[in-house]
Amino acid sequence: MGRLPKRVNEHFFDRESKEMYYVLGAFYKKHIEDGERGLIFKSRHRDLVNIVKNKLRSKHAINSHTTKSSHCIQMKAVPYLRSKLESLGVKGDMEDREFPNFIPEIYLDHYIRGLFDAQANICLVNYSENVIATNINLRFNNKFLVSLNEMLKKYANVSRPAPMGNDLLYCGADSSRIYDFIYRDMEYIENSWLYLPFKKKLFIHFEYKSGKNNHIPCLKKIEEAKKLLIEGRKGSDISSKLGYSYPESFYRAFKHITGQTTRLFLRENL
Repeated sequence: MGRLPKRVNEHFFDRESKEMYYVLGAFYKKHIEDGERGLIFKSRHRDLVNIVKNKLRSKHAINSHTTKSSHCIQMKAVPYLRSKLESLGVKGDMEDREFPNFIPEIYLDHYIRGLFDAQANICLVNYSENVIATNINLRFNNKFLVSLNEMLKKYANVSRPAPMGNDLLYCGADSSRIYDFIYRDMEYIENSWLYLPFKKKLFIHFEYKSGKNNHIPCLKKIEEAKKLLIEGRKGSDISSKLGYSYPESFYRAFKHITGQTTRLFLRENL
């Protein structure tokens, strides 16, 4: 007699939920077919593979390839699970996949967090001695990224224009706004274990480093700068008032956070 197939909840994606859409986001970039009826979920993050395994109530072992830093669960004979994922858009060539615009707004943050946990490269970047920020980079086909950016503009208020190629980069204030959006349901996220803690820790709000151990949120400074600009104050006066060593540092921070020069900001707000 052959071995009995290991169990997995093939109907996990039948019912809409926060967990379902987080796992769907994780699958969107990592779905790999295994023959005609099987499915493989692979990631360089073992914790993410474990989350997917637990949510699907899978009994499959996690296989790790240490030299390639990859981990996966291999599910044989799961035709319904595979067909359900395909009906939700996880199918075909990666270049042809489209952003799932059918996702209700109440679940969109969970889907995007799952996608970012699976695929986005998140890191800290020093723009200057005074400015440190989080960069979020995601590679996908352009059509998918354009739709993703539209959703983040609508629901997270990002200011980045539509990407032209297959790379989408967020930084500064946009990364802070994305953080606020994808972690807005943090109590549920923690209780249900629907995130990778180490990725969450890579997000920081823009900060101005005014001393070795003293960090002043730079976003608040720029909001104050906007008010002063509208009142007619000069950029050099504002930079001094807000504690910048040089006007150039203020202008650089203003553009990184707002995506605009002070001149363009005044043109649009006066």
